[in-house]
Amino acid sequence: MKNSSKILIGVGIGAALGGVAGYYLNSKEGKKMQKKVKKQATKMRKEMAKSIEAGKEQMVEQVNHMADFTKEKVNELKTTLNEKIESAVDTTEDLKSKFEAGVDKARAKVKQQAEKIKKVEQNTV
Repeated sequence: MKNSSKILIGVGIGAALGGVAGYYLNSKEGKKMQKKVKKQATKMRKEMAKSIEAGKEQMVEQVNHMADFTKEKVNELKTTLNEKIESAVDTTEDLKSKFEAGVDKARAKVKQQAEKIKKVEQNTV
């Protein structure tokens, strides 16, 4: 069988099936089926819209929850950071006071040693 014959047979079968489908869809039974399919499609569309809305609401809830959680963690981090900074400032001030006390003590010793040296020099002259 030639390709052209196969094509003609395919076109013929397609035309016949199209004619049968068209006849059926225009019949009383076909119109009932069309109404039923339209009704079912409308019902499915409404259910799908409800599902999408529910999914959207759930997504909004999840986003809000994550935003609240993130804000809470940021606030905790701020508090911890402020506590650490205050502790570092206190430690620095304490070290500064101790250093200054050490410097004053060293000055006093140096002054005392200088006075001793002066006395010794005066006694040897």
